[in-house]
Amino acid sequence: MRFYCSAVHEATGDLQERAQEIRRALAAGEFRVHYQPQIGMRSQRVLGVEALLRWERANGQWIYPSEILSLLEETGLIVELGTFVLRESCRQGQAWREAGIPPLTMSVNCSQVELKAPGFLAGIRQALADTGFDPHYLALEFHEADLVGLQETGKEILHALDQDGVQITLDHFWSGPASLRLLTEIPVRNIKLDRSLLQEISTGGDHTAVIKTVTEVAHLFRIHETIIGVESAAQMDLLRATHCDGAQGYAISRALSAEDCLVYLRQGDDGQPPAPA
Repeated sequence: MRFYCSAVHEATGDLQERAQEIRRALAAGEFRVHYQPQIGMRSQRVLGVEALLRWERANGQWIYPSEILSLLEETGLIVELGTFVLRESCRQGQAWREAGIPPLTMSVNCSQVELKAPGFLAGIRQALADTGFDPHYLALEFHEADLVGLQETGKEILHALDQDGVQITLDHFWSGPASLRLLTEIPVRNIKLDRSLLQEISTGGDHTAVIKTVTEVAHLFRIHETIIGVESAAQMDLLRATHCDGAQGYAISRALSAEDCLVYLRQGDDGQPPAPA
């Protein structure tokens, strides 16, 4: 027996309409990939960039993924858009190499939905083969919570990627049910510390010791560690005392279009850190 509910019907219709709008926007080329630089704390040089999806609607309005994330997951479009970001990021990374930019790690966000989707591993391998991008400079970022309790099939995929040279990154580490067991079950090469730790330090919280401890543990596992959400020169000064490996945030640069990012990267060719963009 099926009951008709007008509210559910309207919600379903709205969901379908919005999904169609996203598909139309993707076909029309309204989605863009911007890149936010990440620097090494010791060298102050750009070591990599994080690929971030942006939607510029025909009316000039910008929409960020966080605004439509639930919609993308409900409709499965996150897989389609994830493939677009992956392929575009690999293509752009290879284009920068051919333009003379030193090798940079290209970080691409992935979700549990994508990891579970059929063909995930094959799609990554195909994107790398089609673009010629070196897999050793591709880092796939997964939210820590998405990998807690991961099934064996998912772990096998991550281990296969690791064997291919692709780096696995735990994003927002320490933001939820942090588990050191993850570092032994999954081939993690990088972790990104949650911005909340940095905010606690900036407001007088005693989290400097926590960052130092996590950094020391990461180094024991030979894991590169970056803290995200660095927004000021004062926060950068605080981070130097923690001996963390890298930093990312507005104090370094906002996310840039591919063209602007190339200009930014070339500013550092003289060995000096680029000015914040």
